[in-house]
Amino acid sequence: MGHEIEIIDEEVQAHYIQRINPNTPIYRIFTLQRGLDTIVGKKLTLVRPHLWDDPYENALYQRKMKTEQGDEVSVEALRNCLYGQCWTEDGNSDALWRI
Repeated sequence: MGHEIEIIDEEVQAHYIQRINPNTPIYRIFTLQRGLDTIVGKKLTLVRPHLWDDPYENALYQRKMKTEQGDEVSVEALRNCLYGQCWTEDGNSDALWRI
């Protein structure tokens, strides 16, 4: 059985996605070329979060976690193992338009 980890820092925990109604519309901002590539190729691109410009996306790697046994651990080693995308419930998200 794996070790469960608990977020120590409430700032990081606040950025986690909460469960949403599956019928809630979500949005992703694409460049025209990326949007066309996605539709034509029927593929979405995943990027390593540590390559994103948004400093809040990289906050997770700088925090310590606690195992069930109370030991502090770093998730820095996961930098090259995790991939993601940015989506929003706000169709007019200024942050997503800028990045």
